[in-house]
Amino acid sequence: MDAASMLYEADRDLEPIAAFASSALVSDPYAVQADFFSRRSQRVGSAPAGYKVALTSPQAQVALGSTEPASGRFLAVDVVPSGSTIDLAERFSPILEVELIFRVRQDLPLFASLDQVAQGCDVAAGLECPDSRYRNWFGGEFAALALNDLIADNCLAGFVVVGETWLPASSLDLPAVTASLVHDDQVIASGVATAVMGNPLLAVVWLSDQLARNGEILTAGTVVSAGTLTGPVVATRGTTRSEFSDGLGQALVRFV
Repeated sequence: MDAASMLYEADRDLEPIAAFASSALVSDPYAVQADFFSRRSQRVGSAPAGYKVALTSPQAQVALGSTEPASGRFLAVDVVPSGSTIDLAERFSPILEVELIFRVRQDLPLFASLDQVAQGCDVAAGLECPDSRYRNWFGGEFAALALNDLIADNCLAGFVVVGETWLPASSLDLPAVTASLVHDDQVIASGVATAVMGNPLLAVVWLSDQLARNGEILTAGTVVSAGTLTGPVVATRGTTRSEFSDGLGQALVRFV
């Protein structure tokens, strides 16, 4: 059985599998990801809605043996509004990351510049919840996986919680934005947006460049989870929210 089929069946049956350890099955990990993502889209009846950018810190890249970020994709069903309730029994082993969410306001050109991204996007508070079809995938700080395994598994795309307040990206000093992760009213992590490539806008620029190599652009309405401001925290029952500065508000999820 090919890798995409194995990932698809694991996702369908909620039965994790062993990582491929970058075997020949995942020698072209983005091709595996695309096949798996397409099959999942058809199965759940949900259209593509956006992207996640992973490995946006030097530490994460070193840990996974990469020299650049990586990207995965979200379906519409994976983009949930703040205040949603998620049943942990219906997930694998999700973790939590505080992220800024970009929404493309107008089609961006091929190889969009930093200024074009800033002028063409709005931004909101977010809480990304990476998850994996692999057993024992989380190493406590970074994914305990080979790079090709991570990419093939859709860069660990689980779901993303999106806040209600959207502000023009150009109106904010995005590198200076700060945020906290709060679980049951206790702050458990905090960070600043410079953790994301020095400027979260650069994560979207990188994604635009990657898509452009295949003749694709970021189209109006697309959402992009741009990379974590904080270290990862294992999801547990209770109410968890990301709280952002600069009027961005919060993104809240209840785990049961």
